[in-house]
Amino acid sequence: MAEIVVIPPELQGNDGFAPYFETVIRYLGGLLSAYALSKDHILLERAEDLAVALDPIFDTPSGMPFYSVNPTTYVLGLSILASNC
Repeated sequence: MAEIVVIPPELQGNDGFAPYFETVIRYLGGLLSAYALSKDHILLERAEDLAVALDPIFDTPSGMPFYSVNPTTYVLGLSILASNC
């Protein structure tokens, strides 16, 4: 299981953690769009790698996703919603 770090709201987004929603729409969406246009399989492979790295983000008591992920270390940032049931 991934390491979980509780990130205070005032620090979220300024410490190397990428918000989950932004990561999905910008990076994953961008990789899949680029693949759809180019048919370059490396883009699809990278999209799969990113999706696998993001998969643990929903492993919370409440089922709400973690707030963020550090794309370099894969450490997940825990939000208040994810920690409360």
